[in-house]
Amino acid sequence: MGTSSYPNLFIITLQSASQPYCMHVPMSLFQQVNNQCRYIFCYGSLRPDDDSGTPWTKEAISGMTAQPARVWGAKLYEDQYAALVLDDDDNDDETKKKNGVIGWVLTTDDPTFFREKLELFDYIERYKEDGTGFYQRAIVDACLEEEDVCIGPNGSNIVRAYVYHRPDCSKEQRITSGDWLQR
Repeated sequence: MGTSSYPNLFIITLQSASQPYCMHVPMSLFQQVNNQCRYIFCYGSLRPDDDSGTPWTKEAISGMTAQPARVWGAKLYEDQYAALVLDDDDNDDETKKKNGVIGWVLTTDDPTFFREKLELFDYIERYKEDGTGFYQRAIVDACLEEEDVCIGPNGSNIVRAYVYHRPDCSKEQRITSGDWLQR
């Protein structure tokens, strides 16, 4: 599948003894996940420790619980803003294992508050369900970095999280560390 089909993909990350493995699965197999997803993976100006000075960060993250996390099978670029690009299915497994983006997972116990925050994030990221927005939105598996304080269900260190991504961003300035703060 090409990058144009990313809005219809669910990304599964399997942990092995050595490296995680990421694979893309058609979203139609996981439609029920949308109603259960209560996490947002933030990697740029919406992460709690962002240093770019954008005016929307404090309001967007206010009232949310945050934990450091990483998404495998993705690359980070500096375009007009931070831009995550999900790996193409054509990449081999070794390439996917090397590509990761560092960020934070945000959540809240209140489902109504979470929906309100998701709507605010959609507005900030100019997301549109028909795929014509500035960013697209997908659900990915995010690996929580602090296993002793996991906010995942049943103490899990992997959560399904919304992520805003831009497959059509400029690829001139890749942030090879995967960390927006290291740009």
